[in-house]
Amino acid sequence: ITVDDIAYNYGGFSKVKLYSNGAEGFIAKIDGNDVSIDGNEILISGLDAGNHTLTVSTRPDANHNSVTRTAKVTVRKVNSSVGLKDFELNYGRSSTIKLDTEGVIELSAEIDGSDVNVNGNLIIIPKLDAGTHMLIVTTVPDDNHISVTRTANITVLKADSKITVSNATL
Repeated sequence: ITVDDIAYNYGGFSKVKLYSNGAEGFIAKIDGNDVSIDGNEILISGLDAGNHTLTVSTRPDANHNSVTRTAKVTVRKVNSSVGLKDFELNYGRSSTIKLDTEGVIELSAEIDGSDVNVNGNLIIIPKLDAGTHMLIVTTVPDDNHISVTRTANITVLKADSKITVSNATL
């Protein structure tokens, strides 16, 4: 029986073809748990990132002994994701933006080098001076993902001046 080491990205899958002489079938386990086999092919999916062990044994015919082989299954972490894009804000206003995330336990954020409040996937944008500001968001990933940092420009639009005229006598 021949079984090669396997590597694939978290959330994906890998197909393993098994080759053997004198076997009527195979028995397979990953980390001690049974794995389905379709003929001489194993579909591996649904594993957490990290290293796993695939153990395959033959169900021999009457003329052969059973053999067992192991292979290392490596599931690679993938980048977490955070949906962040440039946006505009009117001067004198604060805002809360909701970010779409995947593989994220929490977020950290800063504007122009100063930390801002984060509540889950909500970034609380304080009142800012008119002009362009840089928002930087960094993910704290779960065990299957890698941290990423994304940036967006916040353009704070100038407000119109106000003129107030009180009753005047000329």
